[in-house]
Amino acid sequence: MTTSIDQQSESRQRGVRRPAWRRSGRRSRLRRLRARRVVLAMSFLALAACGGSNAASGGPDTAAEPEDSVAATSVASGTVSDGAVAATDPPSTDVESTTASATEAPTTTAPPATTTPPVEDPFEVVRAAVGEPTPRYDDESLWLCRGEATDGLCRDDLDTTAFAAADGTATVVERAAADDPPADCFFVYETVDLSPGPGNTSLAEPLDPALRAGIERVTSQQAAPFSTTCRVYAPLYEQATFGASRLRDPSPPDLASGPFDVAYTQVLDAFRWYMANENEGRPIVLLGHSQGAQHLARLAAELFDPSPELTEQLAVALLLGPGGHGVNVAPGEVVGGSFESLPLCTGLAEAGCVIAYNTYLADTPPVNWWAAGSDSTSAACVSPSELVDGNDLAAESTFDYPLVGPEGIANDLSVIGLGEVSTRFVSYPDAYTATCTTDGTRTWLEIAPADPADPRPTIPLEIPQLTDLDLGLHLLDYQLQAGDLATLTEAKIATVLGG
Repeated sequence: MTTSIDQQSESRQRGVRRPAWRRSGRRSRLRRLRARRVVLAMSFLALAACGGSNAASGGPDTAAEPEDSVAATSVASGTVSDGAVAATDPPSTDVESTTASATEAPTTTAPPATTTPPVEDPFEVVRAAVGEPTPRYDDESLWLCRGEATDGLCRDDLDTTAFAAADGTATVVERAAADDPPADCFFVYETVDLSPGPGNTSLAEPLDPALRAGIERVTSQQAAPFSTTCRVYAPLYEQATFGASRLRDPSPPDLASGPFDVAYTQVLDAFRWYMANENEGRPIVLLGHSQGAQHLARLAAELFDPSPELTEQLAVALLLGPGGHGVNVAPGEVVGGSFESLPLCTGLAEAGCVIAYNTYLADTPPVNWWAAGSDSTSAACVSPSELVDGNDLAAESTFDYPLVGPEGIANDLSVIGLGEVSTRFVSYPDAYTATCTTDGTRTWLEIAPADPADPRPTIPLEIPQLTDLDLGLHLLDYQLQAGDLATLTEAKIATVLGG
């Protein structure tokens, strides 16, 4: 199954929705409204008590005239003046005076107060759907980034040296994290613990320095560029080890049990903590890669899929490199596999949708289960490039410099002839095409050079160890589509904010 941009549907566009700042401000307005109602109710009870005491002291026990009903209604609504409730003169033997007193005396039985039922705060509905966190993630040391200006890992060193497609001319593009972005990105990193035995990473201090460095590296590669658009939240979690993934086995692991379930429970707890303490109704972007995408796919299915209120806050879920067993759909459809209602994205402005794919070079397509769905589903594939401008040309591919890939198995860009590079990132605009492709069993995002005569030095994309595992260009799922992913994310946040 190949998801095409031709599947765009106006029915998936969001309607008008309340901006985030209004949603977050509703709670204070609701509290003031409820407080006023309490004051009015107490005033009415006091007035009713005064009326009962007056009747007992000698006022005539007569049925209220229509004017009394109007006065009682005015009391309930809080609009009665002081004179309207001051019928306290002693009774008179004069008939006219007695009649007047009877008319002015309040009834001893108060009519039922007419109050408007309290309006439920949508964000409280969302919090109830998400669930309450444990105190675990109160611990700041369990966060790589927590949406703060001091989160250097997710905010600093974003400048990029861009090499033009026409002649390879190098230009430094300055990029900086936004001071007050309108949305939040919740990021879960890939498998970094390469232990061969199945199990979970221990986060007991001191954390292995090499493991910590690897986690920080992928977080800064994949999540930090989004800090130009959103506050980034990235928790540490006791992930399933490489050995738990069973990549050399003929079938995938069970992602809902064993080490994966242990890891997911912590991701879920971290997300609940974020929603309870930080979100306040802001638009949400889910960012995950590989194992991180698998956990966020499960979280989206369990929390977002059944909750329209929570889905209203979802700008987009970028669940990249999850494998076919991680995000799948019914053949020819945009739902029906991993999700019942969250669709794959089919348009630029459409929000509340999912982008997922597994990346392979054109001459090395997948052959095992990683890019395959189940017997009744297909691996999800959405080309960000096609969503942005209707063609398959990747606007900008961005790579870490000088190493592409993790320490020990990385390709070194400093030796390919780029010249002197002073920035953390290098980028190649318009260098590759990205097209969803299928062989009937597997579905993947196929990467090919856009121009065989490209004057720029060739970027070594393939890492032999990953090719041997049939993972293709797995470590570059974010980097190859960096420009279009940024454009998509900005557009979808704008949809949530503006309707």
